[in-house]
Amino acid sequence: MDMEKESPTQVKQGEYPVTIYEGERLLIKCSSLQEAARFIKERTNDKFFRWTPINKSLWYDEPYSIGGATFHFVTDPKIKKEKLKELSEKKFKN
Repeated sequence: MDMEKESPTQVKQGEYPVTIYEGERLLIKCSSLQEAARFIKERTNDKFFRWTPINKSLWYDEPYSIGGATFHFVTDPKIKKEKLKELSEKKFKN
């Protein structure tokens, strides 16, 4: 059963707060997307920042699996709604 994941609330305009879960377990609440990327890079001992899987998880609810662990990234629902609208508009322009 998938538990409801806690969504952070945007405090500062222009920043995307991110809550990271490993499976269903809350790992950390980050104040920005950059902080979340740094955390997951260190957590997974990766050499690179994995922006694509983090963004797919944030905007499209696709989990990110690496090294036997599955991570979910959650942001403020208002930010997500705005970003999906923006991405949809870009898709139609191309």
